[in-house]
Amino acid sequence: MIPVIASVLFWVPVAALVIRVLGNSGMKLPDNRLIRFICADKRTYEPDGEAGGKELLAVFGLCIAFRLLMYLASFASLAFFSEEKLGFDMFLSHWRQWDVSNYIRIAEGGYSGYTEDGKFTTLAFFPLTSVFIRIFYLFLRNMNLAAMAEAVFAYGAGCVYLYGLMRMDYDKERAAGAVVLISIFPYALFFGTGMSESTFFAMSAAAMYYLRKGDMPMFAVFGVLTSLSRMVGIAVMCPAVVEVFERYDIIGKIRRKEKAGKILLKNIPPALAPCIGIPVYWLINYMVTGSAFTYLEYQRTVWHQGAMYFGKSTELIFGQIFGGSGNVALFGIWLPGILCYALIMIALAYGIRRHRSMYTVFFAACAMVNMSLKWPISAPRYTSALIPLFIVMSDFCENRKFLKQLVYAVSAALLGIYMTGYLFSKHIL
Repeated sequence: MIPVIASVLFWVPVAALVIRVLGNSGMKLPDNRLIRFICADKRTYEPDGEAGGKELLAVFGLCIAFRLLMYLASFASLAFFSEEKLGFDMFLSHWRQWDVSNYIRIAEGGYSGYTEDGKFTTLAFFPLTSVFIRIFYLFLRNMNLAAMAEAVFAYGAGCVYLYGLMRMDYDKERAAGAVVLISIFPYALFFGTGMSESTFFAMSAAAMYYLRKGDMPMFAVFGVLTSLSRMVGIAVMCPAVVEVFERYDIIGKIRRKEKAGKILLKNIPPALAPCIGIPVYWLINYMVTGSAFTYLEYQRTVWHQGAMYFGKSTELIFGQIFGGSGNVALFGIWLPGILCYALIMIALAYGIRRHRSMYTVFFAACAMVNMSLKWPISAPRYTSALIPLFIVMSDFCENRKFLKQLVYAVSAALLGIYMTGYLFSKHIL
């Protein structure tokens, strides 16, 4: 029953989204009450001008300052609760938890520089984060510090692009609200680690920013970088194709027998550019092991991970919740995971008639990939970088001041709790 319910909650909004995209692209749709309901524009906001350079610089500065304050708070947590001798190296080591070590191993010696039982296990991780960590290491000469610096800088850049993106379609309050919400999300602690969340956030926000501006060559560059940061990065091509079809009324032109070929030849190749990242990743696997698909074997045999229909994945999480998981796993993995699934489905359904299709299509595509995992222990972490979720949440909260304050307070409190748990190697994955 759970897979059926999950399927309905996800696929009904997606079906409505497809209808909206077809209508916005110029297809003649039936004129009935259901179609009019689906295609209605329920936006309650107006953009108040694009952000200037000083405004974006202020956003970057404030976001970096916030991350530094979080590091200061984490040092205080270690001072209170750790029995170890306080020191800078000890502080850095506590931020190097779980998969951070794998990204650092790639940065140190490439994919062939580390093995477990003869297996190049780091091939399960995409390369871009480690490339950036290596660049920071050239200046900082400390891998743990370089990983944290890369995460903070990429997070700051992501916030700048998110704010700039939103100012093209929303007012200043909603743009600022989205930056705050993504920054204090309970699992936003990963924007301070050396994992791929900050990198994916920055690259996908930049890609969406240039897509919205109509700068397809720059979208292509950042689209490829997005797909090199995480497997889900390839999903950024979906909003690109949709934006091209809607912006230029492609189906309408075809229906009216107008020329659309030149528009498609100019815009579709860069829209599909994110596909390049996957063959690059396959090539890395081939160069290291002689097989382009070794990472699939390692994901299955070493990391116990693979693809699973999200309805079954949802059922698995419920099984863990009611199957006697320990308190740490229950509150660190499974309850946050199912709450994130619920939040995603609710926000997607709410946002379809209130937001530009490129946002909701990216939302649906990323959510589909993130939720379709055989062992979804990192669902909340993946949700932390899901940009359209925070766009929808910011819009929803803006005219509900009490709810906005409540969400801010609860999110910030949980962020502090989960950050402390992460520092002490709890199951915050």
